[in-house]
Amino acid sequence: MLERRLNWKAACLFVFADPQWRTQIFRGGLWLLLCPPVGWLMALGYRKEVVMNLVGGTHPVLPVWPGQARRFFSEGAKAVGVILVYFAPFFALFWGLGVDDPSVLGTRISELVVFFVAIVVLAPVFLPALPVWYAGRYEWFVLTDAEATGLAILFMFTTYIIPAGFMQVSRSGRFRDALCFRAVVRVFREHAWAYTEAWVCSGFMTLAALASGPLAPFGIIWSYQGIVYCFNEVLTASSDPEVRSRMEKSHFPALGARTRPRTEVEMGGVLGSGRGDPAMFVVGAATWAVVAMSVTEGGAQVYLRGRTGLRSRVELSTVWRPFLTASRGYVDHFVEVTRREDVLELRPVCAALRLGPVRMPLPRRLTPRFRPTPVRPGEPSWRP
Repeated sequence: MLERRLNWKAACLFVFADPQWRTQIFRGGLWLLLCPPVGWLMALGYRKEVVMNLVGGTHPVLPVWPGQARRFFSEGAKAVGVILVYFAPFFALFWGLGVDDPSVLGTRISELVVFFVAIVVLAPVFLPALPVWYAGRYEWFVLTDAEATGLAILFMFTTYIIPAGFMQVSRSGRFRDALCFRAVVRVFREHAWAYTEAWVCSGFMTLAALASGPLAPFGIIWSYQGIVYCFNEVLTASSDPEVRSRMEKSHFPALGARTRPRTEVEMGGVLGSGRGDPAMFVVGAATWAVVAMSVTEGGAQVYLRGRTGLRSRVELSTVWRPFLTASRGYVDHFVEVTRREDVLELRPVCAALRLGPVRMPLPRRLTPRFRPTPVRPGEPSWRP
């Protein structure tokens, strides 16, 4: 089992630190939705700017899109260049092993050009798909089972190490530093477990983005930011004094602190439990009578009775400060809490879809209305 070192909650939710996060994610997703080849390059350039802001402690964390499209595209093209350099050994072996007679390529120029142009245009799709397509499509391209297995291992290994190269970009802002293979080796020597966990977290975030259906383009933009957060948070444990000093001035310590659970005293202060249990629980125009409230370290439970006598409960916890979180089903509602005399009022601020350890921010219009959880038959409706 992997040693837990990374803050998954912060990686998923740090976009909430930007008050304009919906606008920035929407604009990036729109580029990806309307023109995937251009949108993908811009997404790569955008996430480079995000990680520079994260490491540099710059506000806001998410850069704005207006007036930056050309710059994001240019930076994304440089990132593609780095990816192609890393995959150069794979390409050389793929074509060298697959084509027994090099003279055949003279009559297959179009297939060769399509292969590389498609990968440059949209590598996330064509980089894994085209080698499989060519190996099974063309009779002049033949790989043995052993060769195909070896190439598959090389492909996965290359994919695995590429983020370690991009982690070097955050140190200087230059993409050429991603090709400093000595620094890449140092990442594996010092952070093998944390780096592997960053890959696991990134995989969950990618799956969550792809599983979001119509929201996939916007989910991918969000996941890209979470992925660079994961890998660059690894550097906060670096033994290099220069790196540690820079990371101490970054956003990572403050964003990580936002996920720290509240103590019982802190939770009681937020809910005003020192003044006794409230009599009413209010969310928008909906009201409930409070039957009982219990406060524990890291959370609280409020038991309610509706106007029809139906009993329900709300479990409050800290997932992302300064808000409290009320969960219902697969949705986490982030709420501001106000205590006025005997009335405890919750104001929903934002929400996230919870998929295992991953929380994906939801657009306001797609957020389900907050409702307490009904108490099941036989379940205690309050605590002594």
